[in-house]
Amino acid sequence: MKNIFNSDNYLTGVVLALVLAGISFGLVQLLVSSFETLPYWLAKPKVPWLLPLIPNLILFRFYMVNKKLDKTGRGILLVTFAGLLAIFFLVN
Repeated sequence: MKNIFNSDNYLTGVVLALVLAGISFGLVQLLVSSFETLPYWLAKPKVPWLLPLIPNLILFRFYMVNKKLDKTGRGILLVTFAGLLAIFFLVN
């Protein structure tokens, strides 16, 4: 049986990036909701939306440098940049 984490295709990268961004977004929202008053760096409207994309960049580097799986890394990067553009245009 082939391990999905070692397959080199775009769909694997997209799925990994979406799952990781979703989990990260949930954790950031949980953290933000636990504060009564937000720290000054977290009170800006786009920051809670941008923080979940940081783990995607770490995952991208891992797949491109350590595993040398270029297509998977490009899929991760595609989701990350699509998320950045969506945040830039849709969030106040």
